[in-house]
Amino acid sequence: MERNQPEDDQLSTSDLTVGIRQRQNSNHTTIQYDHVKSPEENSEENSEHTSVQTNEDENKANKDKKIQAVPLYKSIPAGIIAFLLIWKPLFVVLFPGWVYTSDLSTVFLFEGCIGGSTQTVFVFCLLEILIACVFLQRIVVPAIFGLQAWEKFDHLKRRKLTGFCVKILVRASCFIQIAALVAPHLNCETGLFGNFNIKESNRQLQQNHTVITCEEAGMNLTDAVAMRAWIFSRDDIMAVMVWELACIPELGIDAWAHHLFVILGVVIGTDPYLLSGQAQIQPFIDNVAFFLIWGGAVAGLVESCVLMYHLNAGNPTKQARYMQLSIALQSIMVLTLFVTFPIIVVVKNFDHFGGIAWVYLVLIALLVAVEARMVWIKISIVKHAKKKAADLLCIDNTSINSTSSRVDLMPASDSSSQEENSPQKEHSKIKASYTDPPK
Repeated sequence: MERNQPEDDQLSTSDLTVGIRQRQNSNHTTIQYDHVKSPEENSEENSEHTSVQTNEDENKANKDKKIQAVPLYKSIPAGIIAFLLIWKPLFVVLFPGWVYTSDLSTVFLFEGCIGGSTQTVFVFCLLEILIACVFLQRIVVPAIFGLQAWEKFDHLKRRKLTGFCVKILVRASCFIQIAALVAPHLNCETGLFGNFNIKESNRQLQQNHTVITCEEAGMNLTDAVAMRAWIFSRDDIMAVMVWELACIPELGIDAWAHHLFVILGVVIGTDPYLLSGQAQIQPFIDNVAFFLIWGGAVAGLVESCVLMYHLNAGNPTKQARYMQLSIALQSIMVLTLFVTFPIIVVVKNFDHFGGIAWVYLVLIALLVAVEARMVWIKISIVKHAKKKAADLLCIDNTSINSTSSRVDLMPASDSSSQEENSPQKEHSKIKASYTDPPK
């Protein structure tokens, strides 16, 4: 039965109408008023439902997708390829004439004795890291952590763990280049490569239109190799940080600030056209940058400890120890290479720096603040790991004692039940239920 309404009160099809539905329930009849939606609302609801259902299906498909086990004959070659790609800058520097010429009369000082621009160097470093990451994330790193543990990690943690492996390899290569090749040219009086000033050579090119070859500048092959190592190591660290920001944008604000600081510093330091009007102080700026870049290379040891923390996800005691070692190494690195030596260089050459010295001191303070925040976060992680280890120890003791008492009270004839409810199995069940799955 319908309600009759005046024509003036009739609702359009886009409005809400009320319908009457009769439903028989045993001996009585109830009248139910249904909310009838307009076609526009129905279409919007259907579209939202479809999109939500699509996202749920995609998440379920990704979750249900199993990672195939990679045999050793594939994982080992993939690891070697990734290693060679990331360490390629070190190899081409150590063996002059293989890629970059050993004839210094054919390369110019303003190009860093490379025979190409720093942009080309950076692009090659970035491409090598990108290709190596494909092998590491798909083949090598899952084999390191184990297939069962890797399947439990979400996509973000997989990217972060891959990032740790990439950064460790890059920093190790840079450490060798800086410690073995660049460090002997460090001079507090004249600055790093003070007699072979790249930006001064570029300024001469712009003003006097004169080009100086590396041989004319008085460089030998050892000097050229060291200068190439200095350029490659800085571009390599910049490339891995650009990759990390692009691949893992979920990084915290402290990591973003740290990486942007390093990237901008490397760009200004390696581009011969930037700040060429202050070419005379560039060797002293490179003295400060030497310790900062060297500290960035030493940070590979810090990240190795963090990687070991993740590898021991089921052992909170070991996790706490590795994180404590990471804190100790990072604290020593910050106090020596980020604070003490850079400040000594700035203060000792204050007359060369002038007013820009205060800018560098402020930047160093900001960098130290970022590193201090990272250490503070790690301290909280150590506390959590120790608490977790203590809780697991209490569960070990209580579960073994309680299950032992129950087994002693069971009839001796029920051997199968005794074996099934043994203290070891009960303890394993409780421990597995308490331990959080790796994330």
